[in-house]
Amino acid sequence: MVAKVIIGGSITALIGYNEQKVKRGVAECVLANGFLKDETALTRREKVARFMRLIERNQRTKTNALHVPISFSPEEKISREVLNSIAVCYMEKIGFGEQPYLVYLHLDTDIQHLHIVSTLIQEDGRRIPVHNIGRNESARARREIEQEFGLVKAETRGKLNRMLQEPRKKALKKMIDQAILSGGIATLDAFVATLKERNVDVRLHTNSEGRTFGITFYDAKSKTSFKGSELGKAYSVNAIGRRVEASRRGSIGTRVPHSSIGFGDGAAKYLDLPKDTSPSGKIVFDLIGEGHSGASPESTLRLSKRKKRRKKKRR
Repeated sequence: MVAKVIIGGSITALIGYNEQKVKRGVAECVLANGFLKDETALTRREKVARFMRLIERNQRTKTNALHVPISFSPEEKISREVLNSIAVCYMEKIGFGEQPYLVYLHLDTDIQHLHIVSTLIQEDGRRIPVHNIGRNESARARREIEQEFGLVKAETRGKLNRMLQEPRKKALKKMIDQAILSGGIATLDAFVATLKERNVDVRLHTNSEGRTFGITFYDAKSKTSFKGSELGKAYSVNAIGRRVEASRRGSIGTRVPHSSIGFGDGAAKYLDLPKDTSPSGKIVFDLIGEGHSGASPESTLRLSKRKKRRKKKRR
């Protein structure tokens, strides 16, 4: 069992998020504690109004919402009744048993998970203290509930997940390296398309200005996803951009299209090269990966950064 306590946000927005999932048929409101009606009879407006009546009793407190996602191990299939009992037990143990709260069961993944929504403001207008609640009350409640209900322990689940992910991460990194080193990839667009052909979906994260600041790889075969930073520094979006650029420069005198994807600061720029450019020296050094002179992409990136620092010191 994994429980994450999130303090803050808007009660209206939290309820709206869950109710939209209910509307789409991928979630259900399975419990309403401290409400005059059963959860099946409550409207969205009534749910919001119940919390707002409490929040209005303490105008000074701006951080007044509690959101707790609780997830369970993939192999666990827990009945609705037991899930409700776990939610009630958890809220009592963290000191929110007397508070109104809503419990939503989300059905949009293979892993059973609940979302609990409540407020920090009590009937008398006082705010429930929540300093270090995640580290103290929530962690203690989780361990006790795991023992009481015979659930897979979070520590065991975390270690198992890391062990299972290592070979998948290694295989994905190898596929990325091979795609870049195989040649023919001149832009990040081409890189994305090449991995798509190999059943790896590349999702680029951009800001409001259209700058790409992150990258996520989703392996359809193993149904796992990793951020570039989780794979290593050589697999961040900027590092991938530099490696693709180095690969492009290895094509002698070849004119290639500019990428349609904008990079953040320090990312590669795609420029045409003179005809006599050859894949030697620094270009070959930038391209080496596993199986090429024994250097990994991560070590290549570190060495490149050290060289840049030395140049700055000389100046």
